[in-house]
Amino acid sequence: MSVMDDAAPTASSLRVFDLGPRTSWAWLTAGIALLGAAEVVAIAALAHAVLPGWIAAAIDALVGIPTVVLLVAFGSAMTGRITVDAEHLVLRFGLLGGARLPRAEIRRAERFASPAIRPVGLGIGVPSGSRQATATLGGPVVFVRVLLDRPVEVRLALFRRAKADEFVMGTGSPEQLIAALA
Repeated sequence: MSVMDDAAPTASSLRVFDLGPRTSWAWLTAGIALLGAAEVVAIAALAHAVLPGWIAAAIDALVGIPTVVLLVAFGSAMTGRITVDAEHLVLRFGLLGGARLPRAEIRRAERFASPAIRPVGLGIGVPSGSRQATATLGGPVVFVRVLLDRPVEVRLALFRRAKADEFVMGTGSPEQLIAALA
C-alpha cells in the first residue's frame, strides 16, 4: 500500500451538495428551542418554589442538560449535506443520521417526484415497512432518487439503524448530483 492509497480525495474529485434551503429546518429548530426553553423555565420555577435548593438544582440539571443536547442535535442537521467522491456518496444529516453508499453499488440516480399518498417528510427517516431512506431540510427542492444493488445501513439516530436500498434526497442542484453519480 502506498502513501497515495491513504491520501484524502482531492478537491477536484470531491463534490458537495446541499440538502435544500435551511429555512424550514431553522424554523423547526427555533420552535423546538422555544418550547424546550419554556419547559425548562416552567419546571425550574415549580421545582424552586416547592423543593429544597439542592433537589431543585438537580432537577434543573436533569431537565436542562438533555434539552440542550437535543437542541444541539436538531440544530446540527442544518450542516447536512451530500458528498460524492470516487468511492462513496456520503449523506450527512448532522448528529441525527447519515449513510455511506458505495459508488459501485449505485445502480441508477434520477429525479424523483414525491407521491401525494406518501410525501417525503422533513428530516431523515426510513418509513415503516419500507427500504426507502429519505432526507431533506425542507423548502422548495427537487428530489433525487438513488437506487442501490444491495441495501446499506442508515443511521437514523444515535442508536437507531435501518437498511435501505433506495435513497431519496432533496437538493438544490439535482442535475449536478445526478451527473456526479453517472
